[in-house]
Amino acid sequence: MGLVQFCRILVWVGSAVLVGTVSSLAEDAAFTPRDIETVYKEAMAKRDASIVASYYTDDAQLFAPNGRVFKGRAAIEEDMAEGYRVSARELTASDITVDGDDDQAVLIWNWTLEVTPDGGRTQTVHGRSLHVWVNGDDGWKITYDLYQTF
Repeated sequence: MGLVQFCRILVWVGSAVLVGTVSSLAEDAAFTPRDIETVYKEAMAKRDASIVASYYTDDAQLFAPNGRVFKGRAAIEEDMAEGYRVSARELTASDITVDGDDDQAVLIWNWTLEVTPDGGRTQTVHGRSLHVWVNGDDGWKITYDLYQTF
């Protein structure tokens, strides 16, 4: 697996410790964008991209390194699912900053992703993500996602 594919996998998924279930988060009126780390961790532990994808709007856009753009929840989920199938991963988030109001928010966070391809050696990727969230009838959803690796 190349570094670009590895990094792409990272943004969507990630992690070890399950803090809760996505269904309980989705049904929890207190869910905020700051809770996204828990969502990523669950998805990575279960290797289930649909968990993270469920937090994107239908017309969301993901801007990945090297100019790749994934448009729509289905395209984002398909891209994530490929990575989940071929490797285990663990996500650690830091420096989570959220700014906004009751209708929109911007979340910026740093992360470290440990990716272990099935039968392979663990690789570490560091990155930063910026999410634009909207709060609609179905709760908080990501409408734009931009990430970089370093």
